[in-house]
Amino acid sequence: MFVCINGKFVDENEAKVSIYDRGFLYGDGIFETLTIVNGKLFWFDEHYARLEQSAKLIRISLPFEKQALFNLLNETLQKNNLKNCRIRLNVTRGECPKPMTAYATCNYHPNYYIIPYSLKLPSEEEYSRGIKVVTINIERFMPVAKTLNFLPSIIAYMTGKEKDSSVDDIIMIQRDGLVTETGNANIFIVKNNVLQTPKSHVLEGVGRKQIINIAKQSSLEVMEKDISLQELLTADEVFLSGSGKRIVPVIEINKKQIGNGKPGKITLSLLKQFKERFY
Repeated sequence: MFVCINGKFVDENEAKVSIYDRGFLYGDGIFETLTIVNGKLFWFDEHYARLEQSAKLIRISLPFEKQALFNLLNETLQKNNLKNCRIRLNVTRGECPKPMTAYATCNYHPNYYIIPYSLKLPSEEEYSRGIKVVTINIERFMPVAKTLNFLPSIIAYMTGKEKDSSVDDIIMIQRDGLVTETGNANIFIVKNNVLQTPKSHVLEGVGRKQIINIAKQSSLEVMEKDISLQELLTADEVFLSGSGKRIVPVIEINKKQIGNGKPGKITLSLLKQFKERFY
C-alpha cells in the first residue's frame, strides 16, 4: 500500500514520521476520515469544511489548497488501485524545535499524512438486529474539533467493555448529564415521531448532516437539542450515525431495552434511504 507524506508517495512499510512531530508527542493535530465506495469519494466538500474549522480552532495553517488535496486523495486511490476504502488524513502542527517544549507554537511547518485502509461497514446482521451499548461518564476534549487527542474515546470504550463485555459500543455522557456521542459516531433518538440529535459538546458529523437532510426531505420533524440520559433511555428509537457506519440501530442501553427491542420503523426507513442515495 502506498501512503502520502507531505505530498510524496512511499510504500507503507518504508513510511517514516519524525519522533519530534507534535502529533506524536502531544496529539497536536487534526484529522478527517473519508469514505470511498465504487471509486466515488463521498462528501469531500463537507470534510474539507470541517477540516478547515478544526484547523482554525487549534490554530494550524493547512499546508495545502482544497483542490490540491482533492487531487492527492484521488492519486492515492489510483496508485493503490482502490475502489472501496477509507482514507485517513492527518495534519499536525509540525516538528518540535530542540530542546522540545509543548508551548513553543510559532514558526512551524505543518505535516500531513494520507493513509488508505479497508472499508468495513457494519454487517447486515448488525443493521437488522441492532446493537447493545452502555453509557460512560466521560468528556472528549474540544469536541467540536476533530483532533488527534482520541484518548477519552479509547478509555470510554475500554471502560464500557469492562462494565459489560457483551456490548458493541459506548455512549459518552457529559458531567452535566447530557448525552454527547460515541467514540466515533453521532447519536439520534426518536420520540413521538420526532427525530432528535444532541446539539452541544459534539462533533458535527458528515453522516449526521446527510441524515438530517434526508429526514427533513421526508417531512420528518428534526430537532437539534440537548438530550438528557433519561430522555435517551426512554426514547422510542435510538441509532448511531457515521460516514463509515451509515445508520446503526441501538436496541439496548445499560441493559435496558429500547422500544420493543428491535430496530425501529423510522430508523430502518432512514437507513434504507441512506443506502439508496449513497452506498
